[in-house]
Amino acid sequence: MAGLVALDILYEEWDAYVPEPFRLTQAQALDETVTEIPVELVEGVRTLLNGMFASWPADIREALVARHLDPAAFADGMRERANLAELAEEVRNGGQVPDVLENASHSWIHIEGADAVLEGIRDLVEKV
Repeated sequence: MAGLVALDILYEEWDAYVPEPFRLTQAQALDETVTEIPVELVEGVRTLLNGMFASWPADIREALVARHLDPAAFADGMRERANLAELAEEVRNGGQVPDVLENASHSWIHIEGADAVLEGIRDLVEKV
């Protein structure tokens, strides 16, 4: 691989900045017996997504929101986050990770900072 533009990378020092109950090391795997995601959680995520995609065409926005809220996809995402402490350790041991864009959350960098993401990709392509 000649280069990588990471759009959704885990911040390896997360635990240094949050209270203990919210640390990655406190994350628990999704209990396989859970069959329903709490309605309050689903509605909170729905509100977040509808706001994030508000300027997108309605048919695309609705499809994205529906996919993100699909119970199987939602549960998969929760299971994937269960090993974030291990992932953070891998990123930490992988060397320096440069900051690409300030003032954008990692999950939404491609939306909140699309121009900066394109600039990063162009910069990388020029270097390789």
